[in-house]
Amino acid sequence: MLPSDTPYSPLRNTQEVATLLGDSINQVSRGQLDPRVANAMGYLAGIRLRALEQGPMEERLARVEASLGLTSIA
Repeated sequence: MLPSDTPYSPLRNTQEVATLLGDSINQVSRGQLDPRVANAMGYLAGIRLRALEQGPMEERLARVEASLGLTSIA
């Protein structure tokens, strides 16, 4: 479990993910966070980063397809 005073982070952008990871690394090095919890957080943070990258790419692709008059095949 994370320490009870760990602030909530919505992880809306890469900077917030990086801050969470940096804080977690420091907590592990001080013995305040179990490395297994930090490992799980790192894994999930990687998934979150991919999701943050994929969203804008999908939006750009949709705009390009719309500007070219292409439609998605369902």
